[in-house]
Amino acid sequence: MDRKIAIYKGGKYSAIVEGDIVLLVLYQPKEGFKVSPYDKNLYEKEVQKRELTELYREYFTAHYKDYDFFVVSDYEENREIEIVTVDPNIGRECDLDPKDRDLFTKILGSGDIFQLFYVKEDYLNERTERKEVTFDKYFEVVGKHS
Repeated sequence: MDRKIAIYKGGKYSAIVEGDIVLLVLYQPKEGFKVSPYDKNLYEKEVQKRELTELYREYFTAHYKDYDFFVVSDYEENREIEIVTVDPNIGRECDLDPKDRDLFTKILGSGDIFQLFYVKEDYLNERTERKEVTFDKYFEVVGKHS
């Protein structure tokens, strides 16, 4: 999970940020939103950043074998997450599985020793919050936005 979220007039939307312009994106029609020219199943509205209550990016990282990795996928039924790096030296050092020349991944579960973190980058207040979470909290947050 790696997404940008905008809070606009009390609603929560996926967001695409382009400078001071933010494109709000929905999967269902809503008043004031137009059908996307790229996908007829998406609805979008362009607003100014100053019109938003909140604008942030949220994602998860895992601290494993002294390195921080992005969490790119999960397997809720097995209570596992998948981490990734594009650094071949770190990938080999941490026994990640090579998927390509510069792409290494590993699935981590309850038998592995690691810390899981939720990261929220607040674009309006220019600050980053990072807090350790449990698998339960991870799946709660990811499930809300699936």
